[in-house]
Amino acid sequence: NAIPSRTQILASKNKFKFTLPNFTIADTSKSLIILVFSTMIGFLFYYLKFSESNIIMIYILGVLFTAVVTEGTIYSGVSSVLAVLTFNYFFTEPRFSLEAYNPGYPFTFLIMFICAFLTSTLTKRSKLQARLSSMKAYLTEVLLETSQKLQRARDKNQIFHDIIYQIMKLLDRTVVLYPIIGNSLGE
Repeated sequence: NAIPSRTQILASKNKFKFTLPNFTIADTSKSLIILVFSTMIGFLFYYLKFSESNIIMIYILGVLFTAVVTEGTIYSGVSSVLAVLTFNYFFTEPRFSLEAYNPGYPFTFLIMFICAFLTSTLTKRSKLQARLSSMKAYLTEVLLETSQKLQRARDKNQIFHDIIYQIMKLLDRTVVLYPIIGNSLGE
């Protein structure tokens, strides 16, 4: 992944800013493939007579993988809801309906949704923290490099060149320096 810009980091830290989710075909496809794969494993477990709790764990694991491989938190939330509905449809009595006869199932569905959503949210946070750590390491590296270059600079022009280069690296923008000569700007 590319290192996020300072603006992206500040935007991601702003918890009160509302933004529309970014839906991409790639992330939607990944989410659906993981859900289908989780369901296939669930059928295997069902026919091998594993307990429902094992199938639930497969779906929670699927939501966790969705959180890891997609970029938007919306995918984790939707994946959590779809996992609960899919589990209910395929693996609870009566099968192949969204009804549940067992009075404990609504509680099971709620706990399953909460677990899936919390694990996916924590995964997203850890991905953000990894990006922030990467950004801090990059900034520290650039500052250390700047210090070393300035210590080796031979003259004022070398200092200007090194500073401009380092600022360009930090900002990822074109930088122009106009030194002050006398009371006017130089070239």
